[in-house]
Amino acid sequence: MLGSWHGSWIWLAAILGGTAGDDQTLATPSGAESATGTSSEFEAFFWRFERQIYSYLWRLTGDQQLAFDLSQETFLRAWQHFDAIASHRENGAWLFRVASNLALTQLRRYTSVAAATPLRDDDAGATDLVGTLAEQEQIRAILEALPPRQRAVLLLRDVHGFTGAEVGRTLGISAAAVKMALSRARAQFRARYLRAEED
Repeated sequence: MLGSWHGSWIWLAAILGGTAGDDQTLATPSGAESATGTSSEFEAFFWRFERQIYSYLWRLTGDQQLAFDLSQETFLRAWQHFDAIASHRENGAWLFRVASNLALTQLRRYTSVAAATPLRDDDAGATDLVGTLAEQEQIRAILEALPPRQRAVLLLRDVHGFTGAEVGRTLGISAAAVKMALSRARAQFRARYLRAEED
C-alpha cells in the first residue's frame, strides 16, 4: 500500500505518543483513565480495522494516496473520540461511516478521480476475491464509473457484508434509498461488465 505498513506504524506511534510532528500535539482522548491503557487499546483497534478501511476507501475513491490520506484522517478522528466509541458495540460501523462521509465529500469536491495503480500481492485487498478482481483494470473502471453513493452502497453491501440497515446508518440514508441505490448499482455494474465482455 502507498505509504507502506511501516509508514502506518510511524503515524500510529506518533498519535499514541501524543505528537504528529514538531509543532503539533494530539490530545489524549477526553475521559481516558490511562494514556498507556488507552494507547494500547487504540493500537489494537487500529490494526483490527486499518486494512478494511483503507481497502474500502481505495475502491471508493480509485486513488491509493487519497485512500491512505482519508484512512489516516478517519483514524485520527477515531483517536479524538476513542473514549466514546471504544465501548460502542458497532465501533467498526462508526469507522465506515466516518470514512464514507470523508470520501463522498472529497469526491463531490472533485469532478474526476485519478485511476489507482494495481495492488501488489502484499497489499490491502490481496487476500479476498474482490481485491483480486479490483486489480483488473476493467473491473476497476466499471466501479469508478458508478456514481459515488451507488459505489459506496455496492461496496458496503456486497464487499464488506453490511446489512441494508447498516448501510443506511453508515451513509445516513433510508432503507428504501439503500435498496434503490443497490439495485441501480448492481444493474449498472452488470450492464457495463457485459458490454465490456462483448467488446
